[in-house]
Amino acid sequence: MITNSPLKIIAIVESNIRLKSRIPLHLASTQEIKNYLNVKKNYFGHYLDDEK
Repeated sequence: MITNSPLKIIAIVESNIRLKSRIPLHLASTQEIKNYLNVKKNYFGHYLDDEK
């Protein structure tokens, strides 16, 4: 499963689908999407790398 969403992971784990692994989705944090990514991380709890 390719996702950064903890809610999607929970949904799969609680279903009858067998999840073998999660592949993190890496996004370049450009200035244009920095606020969007911060909301995804801080509000929705998505697993995102810190700024580099």
